[in-house]
Amino acid sequence: MVRILRATLTAFLRCTILLFLLLLLYLASVGEFTPTTVELAVAPYRYSIVDWELSHLPDKWIRKFEDSLVGIVDGNRGGREEALHKAQDFFQLATELQSVERKLRFPEAAGNSSAPVPSPGHAEAAALTERRNAVWLQKARLQGTVEETVESYVTDSIAREGLGTWAGVMPPVDVVLTSSPHLLVISPRERIDRDAEFLLEPGLFGDGKDALEAQVEGLDAEVSAYVANTGGVALYPAVVADRYGLRNAMEITAHEWLHAWLFFRPLGRNFWDSGEMTSLNETVATIAGKELGDMAYSALTGNQESTQSFPGVPATARDAEPAEFDFRAEMQETRKRVDQLLAAGKVEEAEAYMEERRKLFVANGYLLRKLNQAYFAFHGTYATGAASVSPIGGQVQELRAKSESLGDFLLTVAEFGTYEEFVGHLEGRRQATP
Repeated sequence: MVRILRATLTAFLRCTILLFLLLLLYLASVGEFTPTTVELAVAPYRYSIVDWELSHLPDKWIRKFEDSLVGIVDGNRGGREEALHKAQDFFQLATELQSVERKLRFPEAAGNSSAPVPSPGHAEAAALTERRNAVWLQKARLQGTVEETVESYVTDSIAREGLGTWAGVMPPVDVVLTSSPHLLVISPRERIDRDAEFLLEPGLFGDGKDALEAQVEGLDAEVSAYVANTGGVALYPAVVADRYGLRNAMEITAHEWLHAWLFFRPLGRNFWDSGEMTSLNETVATIAGKELGDMAYSALTGNQESTQSFPGVPATARDAEPAEFDFRAEMQETRKRVDQLLAAGKVEEAEAYMEERRKLFVANGYLLRKLNQAYFAFHGTYATGAASVSPIGGQVQELRAKSESLGDFLLTVAEFGTYEEFVGHLEGRRQATP
């Protein structure tokens, strides 16, 4: 009975959140709307948040309610080892499915590869299609169970940090493991800035991304465009990419939940007030999300080893680092030089330099498809990343180190409504430390 009541409460809260989101979307759409030429060009690729909420939120809480009823009858349907085994199978199937689909979608799926790949013949295509369908079905059968596993272990980590309420962790951790949308970022050419951005349907490969970027830049000669892959999106339920494995799924789930949690607090409510606040939000979610995700992963697997995570960074930029090439140092040098050139008004020179550096990264195993102002505008938001020269990364890490626990850190930083408040608090901590 307790499980039924908890599931009912959770379902009610999810429904309330859905209605709230739909109201916000409706209010945002009221009034006259005249799309720009860029918006018209992007329209065929746009990712519909309304469709996502309507199709996934009700399904999720209805399934949870049904599962709670089944659980009363069936009792415990499996322990930690079984949950881990199913999760490992799910992510292995997701990797295989991605590989098969790329082979079927040639030439678009060739993406960043410079080597020619022969198009599959009829017999091979038929075999690949059969395998894709079989893998998709196996993966679909595991998906709901694995999502519940990820949600429950991340929820436990959050609760252990003292971030829960009398009703549990709010908002409830809720994810769908699937293909994550792309993000089209548009920056002015004369400076690095996230001037505009659009969520796009997943499934664009290298050639498709190049074509859309060229189309946008052709419509406005003063902008730079970049189509980024994402690891997840903070909708509700959150979109979490299934292509990066179990550990990263845990970290991304925690990262996106933190955005939802912060939305109800000053830090999150002021996300778009300035570039500093956007970066502060993303950096807090990155650092804390990794900690929470690692806790959840360790609890499920028993593996206490912590590894580097890469929220929001394309998989092609994560190849093993050659010993003789320091990606971070080289990217930092690139960003600093680009900033100098743009500040001096040398836009064409900065763009030529970025293309030259992109070729250097590719030659050293980092298959960067595009390196331009919009690339830095997106990746530079994550202040602990190589594409950022912001002090925010070090500042957030410093505050975390000075905090008694992760929960204490989050409860403190969540209350800052401006970047200046955050810096002032950090300075006070420094002065108070002997």
